[in-house]
Amino acid sequence: MQKHSNTFPYLVIRAFSACYAIRHNLKGKTKTDLIAEAKIIAKQYNRGVCLVLGSKQGVYIEPDGKTDYESDDIPTGGFVL
Repeated sequence: MQKHSNTFPYLVIRAFSACYAIRHNLKGKTKTDLIAEAKIIAKQYNRGVCLVLGSKQGVYIEPDGKTDYESDDIPTGGFVL
């Protein structure tokens, strides 16, 4: 499947099944700051997000802003808004 971007890091916001919004311009921030920002966005939009740090490194965050886990499986495919 096709990746959403080749420029890291970026944030994938799940609008609904297989439909995503992508947020770029996250460079220059620490991993801790990026995760904190992703938690705020997940909670604000009440949507699951994935902070994509590399081609095989993502941090998934649920809308409660508390549940997060790291994975080597990042979002691919779907429709990008």
